Amino acid sequence: MQKILLIILCFTFSVLTVGCIGPVKPTPTASEHKQSVTESKTIKDYLTAGFKAYQSFDELNVMGVGTHTHSPFVMVRLTDTLVEVVRSNELGTVLQYKKMPWGWYNRIQCKCDIQGYQLDCIFDRYIYKGKLFEIERLYYPGGREFSRYAFLKDSITCTSSALKEVTTWDENTLPDESIMDQKTCIKYLFKTGLKKSYYVYKGSDKTICYSYAKNDTDLFSRGPGMALRSTSHDIYSFQNGAFTGAEFMPIVEDGKVADYILAKSGLKLKSHLEHDKAVFWLKVSEKGTISDVVLLRPKDDELKKQMMQHLPIKCVPGTIAETPVPVWYTIIIPRLP
Repeated sequence: MQKILLIILCFTFSVLTVGCIGPVKPTPTASEHKQSVTESKTIKDYLTAGFKAYQSFDELNVMGVGTHTHSPFVMVRLTDTLVEVVRSNELGTVLQYKKMPWGWYNRIQCKCDIQGYQLDCIFDRYIYKGKLFEIERLYYPGGREFSRYAFLKDSITCTSSALKEVTTWDENTLPDESIMDQKTCIKYLFKTGLKKSYYVYKGSDKTICYSYAKNDTDLFSRGPGMALRSTSHDIYSFQNGAFTGAEFMPIVEDGKVADYILAKSGLKLKSHLEHDKAVFWLKVSEKGTISDVVLLRPKDDELKKQMMQHLPIKCVPGTIAETPVPVWYTIIIPRLP
């Protein structure tokens, strides 16, 4: 399994966009709105202060959804121009969504670990016309700003793009989607599996997969960005008709396969195995059949010609995002005793 070649963020989530607990006060204007830190409150404190419990939060419509039946859940308090949200498992943080002429604005501040350095990171998030646009900003020591990525999301897709320059949009200005570099755009599809949920990109030579906890089935639970709440993020190379790795590799009875290869390959392979091992690649199809056998070692062209191309042995196929896929599987036949 190859790790994703892009620099992937490994975040220590410490969101600082918070609100006040207590009676509802007049909603601040955009210029008056400040970030602050509040001491951790109990669930009862929030409910007493006017928050209402829901199972989750619909970010695209900025509203709580579902009757609270299990944890984690969310608590939501709203006025005409401000919606506040608290996760039950992060009681010290109150997320604020401010009503703007074009939609809603939300800011999340966190820490980004890049090569051992902890950098401040801010996501400016704009919700409008049924979609969510996010701009990720990093701040180096001394305050120098660097905008790395933009994300355009709806309920089933996420398009990621590198940014060429520092962006200038703030909470008062809706950003122009054209800042996304079309040459670097990658469009991911969202998938809900039985064990996890996923953002998946399928290209001709690779598949990129971000994995999330089973209950992370909406934008609110997965965001912001793509890597912040992911449990893993991997890239799987595709070559010669199969993947070279998978989230879960095929299950193959190596001994049974080795016995069959030895029985069908003649004296030349057995002669080689008296002195050294042999290494094979098996193409295990998405149906669990072995559709190809490739001799990797020894590098003997004549012996390769004598190899069978199909083994009548059933295997458990490998999977990516809980979907069976063809995978190259390595088998080693050791030296004969």
